[in-house]
Amino acid sequence: MDPQRTSPSDGNIREIMRTPMMVPAGTLGLLATVLLVETIIMGAVVGFYLVELFSVPSANLMSSIALFVLLVIGLVLLAITTRGAFRRSSWVRGAAITWQVLLLAAAYLFATGNIVSWLGWVVGVLCILGIVFAVLPSTARALNRGE
Repeated sequence: MDPQRTSPSDGNIREIMRTPMMVPAGTLGLLATVLLVETIIMGAVVGFYLVELFSVPSANLMSSIALFVLLVIGLVLLAITTRGAFRRSSWVRGAAITWQVLLLAAAYLFATGNIVSWLGWVVGVLCILGIVFAVLPSTARALNRGE
């Protein structure tokens, strides 16, 4: 291990934040790419919902605001998971699998709807790929070695 690099156990947050992000190789890189694409899609959904929140009258304004807050929290957590995948953090597999399962339910709702059903299929395929890439042994080895 390089003596110049600090690990999260050292507690030096400033040094950890300055560590450059590089695209991981192999299945970890594929998982990071899937998470990045999902983060971009989620950002677009949050932006679209924000526009809808202010332009379309809502039957229940408090429900709409609560849903928007939940979408923003989901976006932040997904962005943190994506960043962790690019930084090769060991906790990424569990967070990625949890996110993929939750997003798979949302993809099902989109796919069975009548407005943007193609988006549900795209997100569903990304979720399945994300689960596959997260559970592969090569991803676990890459995260354990910090490759």
